Amino acid sequence: MSLGLGVIGCGSVFAGPYRAMIGRLSAEGRVHVSAVYDVDPVKRHGAAAQYDVDGDLRGPEDVIEAADVVLVLTSMNEHGPLAKAALEAGRHVLVEKPMATSLLDAAELLELEEAGPGLLVCAPHTLLSPTFRAVHAAVRAGEVGDLLTARARYGWAGP
Repeated sequence: MSLGLGVIGCGSVFAGPYRAMIGRLSAEGRVHVSAVYDVDPVKRHGAAAQYDVDGDLRGPEDVIEAADVVLVLTSMNEHGPLAKAALEAGRHVLVEKPMATSLLDAAELLELEEAGPGLLVCAPHTLLSPTFRAVHAAVRAGEVGDLLTARARYGWAGP
């Protein structure tokens, strides 16, 4: 069974890791892109042409309606509201980090996921990336000695 994948946000995050992931899952017959939307019409139409879907959707609500699984890849301030709308519509949601910009909004997303049929997943590729897994394995194996403190930075500081 191929799940309809709706993409909200067709910028650099979409063009990077997600495009490759979608390609692999599509080749396996697990997903097909059913809708895309970006506020930038050039990005929206480019992604729509790549996946042979309608490039003239009115907004994220059209993507949510057309998809089984919604990818929220927009600017951080939009993650929470868009994930909420998709969960309320009964869709599965994969939202980029952070899933919301406040703890209250994040808690509401968890409550919606628990109460509804849709699953909420937050950017698993980051935690499961080969780089992070290799670092974790090296630390656990004692290859870097005893850790006294650590600092990591990934992406940007956000709004």
